[in-house]
Formats: sequence, C-alpha cells, structure tokens
Amino acid sequence: MREAVLKNNLKISKHKYIHIFYHPGTMFFHPVYEMLQNNLFDMSEHLFVTPYEEDYEKIKHLGNVILVKTKKYKSAKLINLCGDCCDWLILHAMCTNSQVLFIKRKYLKKIIWRSWGHDAIDIGIDLKNGVYSFFRSLIKFLLVRPAWKRRTQKFKVCGGANLVDELKLYETFGRNISFKQMPYGDHLSSSIFSKIKEEKGLAENEVVSVMIGHSGTIADNHFEMIRKLEKWKDKKVKVHIMCPYMGLGDIPRFDMIEQYVNQTWNNNVVIEKKMRPYEEYLHFINDMDVIILDGKESYALGNVCLAVSFEKKIFLNRYGIIKKAFDIDGLPNFCTDEIDNMSWEDFTKPVKYSMKSYSSLFWKSRECVAKKWYELFSALDK
Repeated sequence: MREAVLKNNLKISKHKYIHIFYHPGTMFFHPVYEMLQNNLFDMSEHLFVTPYEEDYEKIKHLGNVILVKTKKYKSAKLINLCGDCCDWLILHAMCTNSQVLFIKRKYLKKIIWRSWGHDAIDIGIDLKNGVYSFFRSLIKFLLVRPAWKRRTQKFKVCGGANLVDELKLYETFGRNISFKQMPYGDHLSSSIFSKIKEEKGLAENEVVSVMIGHSGTIADNHFEMIRKLEKWKDKKVKVHIMCPYMGLGDIPRFDMIEQYVNQTWNNNVVIEKKMRPYEEYLHFINDMDVIILDGKESYALGNVCLAVSFEKKIFLNRYGIIKKAFDIDGLPNFCTDEIDNMSWEDFTKPVKYSMKSYSSLFWKSRECVAKKWYELFSALDK
C-alpha cells in the first residue's frame, strides 16, 4: 500500500479499510460509523471517503473522514484513487454501471460492495421515451451490460441488507457472486426496541392509521396508492404520505399530490415532510395499522424490517422482489392491487404473524449488526 497525493495536495493515507459513500446524505453514514466504534473493531483501521462537500462539512469533525472531489459524483475515479491505499475497498452503494467498466482491473478483487438496491437494477431497453432513448438504451444493453456483470462478479463480496438484496443481486448478476449480509444498524439495543413494541399504539384506537411509501421516490407510487384509498375517505382513517426526503425532480409530483389531497380528502391525510429522529420514527411506525410499499425493486428495507418486526399489515407490489422475499420466509403480506376490490373490513382487519425462528427481514439490534460485520472482516483476513 502507499499514500496517494491528489491534485489539491490532499493525502489519502494508508488504511486497512477505506469506505466510499457513493450516495449523498449522511443518514446511513452515522449508523456505519457508530457501529464500527464497537469494541469488536479498531476504528483506526478505517478511513471514510465522500465526494459530497455538503456531507463532508457535517461529518468532518469525527476525524478519519476525507473529501475527495471528482467531476462526476458516482465515478470510478474514487475507487482508482483509493485502491492502492488499502487492503479492502468498502463501497456503500456503487458508481454508475457504466463507470464500473473504468475501475482498474487490479482493484476488483479488493471491492466489498454493499448494495443499496437501486444500484443492482438490471440494464434494460427503454421502449417508452422515443427513438433516441431506445437506441441509447439498446447500445448500453448490448455493450455495457455484459461487461458490467462480468466485472461485478469479480468483486470479493457483493453484500446487502437481507434476503431482498440477496435475491436481487442473484437475479441481476447470477450465482457466481459471493453474497454476504451487511446490514446497517442503529444505536438501539434489543431491550429498547422491545419496550417500544410493547407500547400501546394507534392500532388499538378507532382511527386506522395508514402509511404510504417511505420517501419522495417515484417508486413508492404515492399518488396511485392514495387514489386507491379514496373510497374510504369518509371512514375513521388517517393517511400518512411519506416524503421526508426527496430529489428536486420529485417536488412537482408532490405539489400535484398535495393539491389532490386538499381538494378531495377531509383533512385526514398528512404529507409527512419531516425527518424524524430514529427513536421517534420507531414510535411512529409502531403507531401505524397498515403500511403500503408499492415499489418493485429492493428499497425501503429499513422500513420493511420495522414493519415486519412490529407485526404490521403490509401491502406490497405483487411483482416486486420484496414480496418474493416475504413469501420465501413465510411472512404475511397482501398485494396493493387487491385494495381495489377490498372492503373496509378486510383492509383494516389485523394480521396475525406466525413467526419463524429466524428471518433476515427482522429488525436487528446494534449488537447483531456489529456481529455480522465482524464476521465479514474476519473472513476477509483468512
């Protein structure tokens, strides 16, 4: 290993593990950083890299965090700059699939990729957005896709949160990858979580609380889902449309949703724009009766695990990878396309969980998460 000196004289010093956070925002940085402070780990072995200046300003006080700017945020250049300075490159999310082709071959076996779901979606052909988009996607499908898959199969580890990510990664890249569970945890112990679960929530009150989606992403299909519930707008129901974080492109869509809600509903819909502290968010989830997550891909897995562990009634996309994982693990679920023909009584009827002894979709305590990562690091050393 060596020390890399960048153009701005910033030095990347030698570490055993270099973590690169490809996704903007510090929401998932903190759980990883706090988990590695467990006495199972030596924090001095870890260096954290972000290409986002705004994120860096929020976390630079922690130490062993550096800002490495690149022209493109999700660029292979980050990997190539850090590759000689560590034994292992831990990628939290991935550069774009096209950029994977520019990772130096000698670094592929050093990569431990923790997928975020969206980065494992297969490359398809665009048939909806005109001739230019069709031919552009066709070229990418024919030329980029095969090389992207071959290179990803050379990574040391392709990891994810639980069975959902495992199924998605195998579906996209085949069985030649080495999958490991790499869950993100939190600061709560099992005893605190159990105490929250035992509290009396809104599920025991007359008003039925329904949660739609988890963020501002279009994958949640917020508008389609709230329209399905419109037939019950005069019932004792409170609907929470989730958008605590969103991209600029999502704002016009939520303006439309807000206009629809104001014109159609009876002040019993709340558009949730506030990002709650984690423990407060657990109380919020525990207070829900029904949770609707209509995305087809691997996403919202933190919310999925909480909904399962709090034994909520969950509606999923019939053709989604999350439903597939639920069915494999024998977890109760309903399909969002069933809502149209459901009665209010069927929609609100509580669900009974007959839990298996173990499912990777259960919430994991900080102790369990630390143990999973310790096992991963120990296996790398063998």
